[in-house]
Amino acid sequence: MRIKNNGIIVSLCFICIIISIISCGNDNKLSNRSRRGALLSSEIINDEYALNQYLTLRNEEILVNSIPQSLNPSPPEYSKSYAPIFASSRIDGVTLTLVADIAAPVYNGRALQATNIAGNSNYVFVSYNMAGDSFIGAVQDIQLTNARNPRLISQVIYHNSDISAITTNGSREVILAMATDIDANNQFSQPALMGAIGLSSQFSFSDNKIFKQMPGYSAVSAEVFDNRIFIVSGDNSGLTVFNSDTYDSLAFIPIRDARDIAFYNNFIYVYAGTSGILYKINSANYQIIDTCALNGSTKSQEKSSIVISGKFAFIAANDSGVQIFNLESNTIEAAISNPVSAGLNADSVVANSVTVSGSYIFIANGEAGIRVFKNTNGTINSTDSIAIEEKGYLVLGLSQSANEIYRYRDYLVVASGIGGLKIIQISGL
Repeated sequence: MRIKNNGIIVSLCFICIIISIISCGNDNKLSNRSRRGALLSSEIINDEYALNQYLTLRNEEILVNSIPQSLNPSPPEYSKSYAPIFASSRIDGVTLTLVADIAAPVYNGRALQATNIAGNSNYVFVSYNMAGDSFIGAVQDIQLTNARNPRLISQVIYHNSDISAITTNGSREVILAMATDIDANNQFSQPALMGAIGLSSQFSFSDNKIFKQMPGYSAVSAEVFDNRIFIVSGDNSGLTVFNSDTYDSLAFIPIRDARDIAFYNNFIYVYAGTSGILYKINSANYQIIDTCALNGSTKSQEKSSIVISGKFAFIAANDSGVQIFNLESNTIEAAISNPVSAGLNADSVVANSVTVSGSYIFIANGEAGIRVFKNTNGTINSTDSIAIEEKGYLVLGLSQSANEIYRYRDYLVVASGIGGLKIIQISGL
């Protein structure tokens, strides 16, 4: 409705000027409150004091449990939903200490769930989305210069978009693998997006730079390699490649149920879930060179991930457990099945993510917690073969799911669903 009264127009203009002045004075704490049009509605908070509510410092040694989490746990310590479970042993003299919990962001009274982790310099970034059909996503920016006393310095919430995965493009920006609600954001015709949010010189979030759509329902993995951005989109889509400076689209390689991407010897490796295929792709011309059939997940559109250490690809294949694949011989070196936990559905203890540290393998097994194995043949990135020995479980707490695990120097950073983020110091590896 158009307002015709000139007096009302003048009053409204005066109010807008006052609001603008107030906003400029608070620009340090809250910027980019609502960006629409070509961008997405979002809120960036750079007020460390306000964000401190999410951070809880700890100093608690985590001992290893011989069994995974269960719904009817014992002893009473299992009832503590905020902390890992203390058991009666260490891993070969290795000391694990929980140093901090960072709670998941809350939007309109609803807690988001942690999905992915990326690192750059002394910072880690954690992505979040909302379970179910809602499209709400977030990224937290955590400074680990003194990792035993981490700082949550910046946070962004996207009001109508999920974030499944993130990576960094140097120190200038964070790349987002997203799914947006195209009813709320009708400037896009497809939900799967690549996004970029800038970083200031202090590494806090500055502004949304660009969002570009690609085939598929949801972008599920993001990596930057050789001045290019690689985004994997699932739901019978594939791999889209962008120029990391101009964001121009360079290539699209269709791969059914593509889930994650990694790089080895200048080759691109993409893991596809339901058929369990590892694709080897030429990074120069984007031609598929080879495919290797593995044991894949039986469920489409579920989380899987791949990490490469030495000549081995560690593939967390969801309900098919973890497969260790030798990239030189094109053979499966070892396989680790998912645990069985009393009272927990098999779908809640799947292999979501894996990371490697020295001779140790850490698997994010959903609500069963973090499962720990050791390669008895030595350091993984330099060994010729893998022989695994199970060490036990780091249990995160009831109703918390280990969705992603990331190694940052001498720390494990764990995305634990609605439990947010846990930072665990490792000593003795």
